[in-house]
Amino acid sequence: MLTESSCDLSPHPVLTLRVIQQNEKQTMTQETILHQADQQRFVLSIAGHDAVLEYQRQGDKVDFVRTFVPDPLRGQGVAGRLVRHGLEWAKSQQLAISASCWYVQKFL
Repeated sequence: MLTESSCDLSPHPVLTLRVIQQNEKQTMTQETILHQADQQRFVLSIAGHDAVLEYQRQGDKVDFVRTFVPDPLRGQGVAGRLVRHGLEWAKSQQLAISASCWYVQKFL
């Protein structure tokens, strides 16, 4: 699988990933990670399922507290894409980053 991603570090709430799968038929799907700042989370919806990265922000600090990926999306790198996006957002906002979530800790 070839993956191309783009990340604009400006404070925009949406990142679009283009995923190109190579097999007999070439398919291209677009994934959009939504930043729902009012709910302190990032959401990636695929095939009617929502994967989530939750955080708690206090001033210039952010703590990534939970990732959730529904069963049909597990094992596809969905949580990793959410975490990388969340960390890029935190860095672009110059926030001090911590992770209560064990999965996010692996990326620090």
